[in-house]
Amino acid sequence: MYKRYLIAYGIFLVPLLTPLITNYVYLEKAGEYMPLSEIVAEQRAQPFCLYGSGVHSDFFHYKLEGYRQTKPDVAVIGSSRVMQLRQEFFADSLYNLGGSITSVDTAEHITNLMLREHIPKVIIIGLDYWWFLEESRFPVKTLAPPKEKQRRHLSSLILPLSWFKRGRLSVSTYTDVLLHGREAAAGCRIGVRAIHENSGFNKDGAHYYSFAYKPDAGGELAYDRFAEAREWVTTGENVYRHFQTVREDQVERFIRLIEHLQERGIEVVVFVPPLPPQMLAAIAEKPNEYAYLPRLFSLFQNKGFPFYNFHDTQSLGSNDCEFLDEAHGDHIAFARILLAMVRGKSLTSRLDTEELQRVVRTAAPPFTNDLYAIRCEKIQNGQIRSLQGGEPK
Repeated sequence: MYKRYLIAYGIFLVPLLTPLITNYVYLEKAGEYMPLSEIVAEQRAQPFCLYGSGVHSDFFHYKLEGYRQTKPDVAVIGSSRVMQLRQEFFADSLYNLGGSITSVDTAEHITNLMLREHIPKVIIIGLDYWWFLEESRFPVKTLAPPKEKQRRHLSSLILPLSWFKRGRLSVSTYTDVLLHGREAAAGCRIGVRAIHENSGFNKDGAHYYSFAYKPDAGGELAYDRFAEAREWVTTGENVYRHFQTVREDQVERFIRLIEHLQERGIEVVVFVPPLPPQMLAAIAEKPNEYAYLPRLFSLFQNKGFPFYNFHDTQSLGSNDCEFLDEAHGDHIAFARILLAMVRGKSLTSRLDTEELQRVVRTAAPPFTNDLYAIRCEKIQNGQIRSLQGGEPK
């Protein structure tokens, strides 16, 4: 009787467990469960290899492992807004730890762990102004570095079902990975996003998106692309709250961190990542509400380290089409930034200025100088094709 009950129960469970088992095989073959050390080692063994996970968002530990294995001369730290600084822009070895910092707390954690592994010659810091604002700061204080999460976890087995439902995953692409593994994608790809979306991190830690934008008279109005974010500026939402309080104690704490790095013999360069001209125009319409921004930036001036304020990119000749969204510039915008640093007498011997100038020359000028009439066409990212041996950059 008991045996028959177990058989009946097993028959009942089979149709429920089969999709989860299949999903496990799919995620395993996609590389989602690979240890971070193996992911980084495989990337470093290839000329171009993207890691883009659909399951994990453990930037902190992935980037720390990449830094540990690379031991670069130049390290970049900051939020996701610095992820377009790439090895090909530099004459010295580079690793980009962008995405590892969300606050002054995490800046202290990542630098302490970095210096235990390796002391670089240079650290470039991208500074997000909301780290130092009372109303925009992240509410959770991180007293210790985040713990590395398990690569395999039961909740991940349900994710492919949600991707099917939202149209992010098709039966054919799912089946291709089940049958052929990561070889279903062209070139070296690790993780669901890298395989299916051609998006992720390369071995230098820089992020490659599957798309970019270029100025084009037939494209979408940039004014429409940033409509929601401009509304945040107007109404004071998200990190664009009005009349915020500058936390000078946090600024002083960050400056002490920089001084500590300098005491270890590290050259430190600090910059403010850019916003699109459209966003800056919206902020400029409310000078009183955003008076705290120039006040904050002034606290970093003349403190014994190079400080570059690229909050406004119009001085660089950039336009709205050189932004992937309302906060993230593309590789052309960051090539302009590095050239501006060279003109400011920073990093002169560490940058490949010829490559930077070549990248800037590839930028098409906007078909109009009217901020409210610039149109941008969404295109496939040509850098990915070129780095895997395809079309020219």
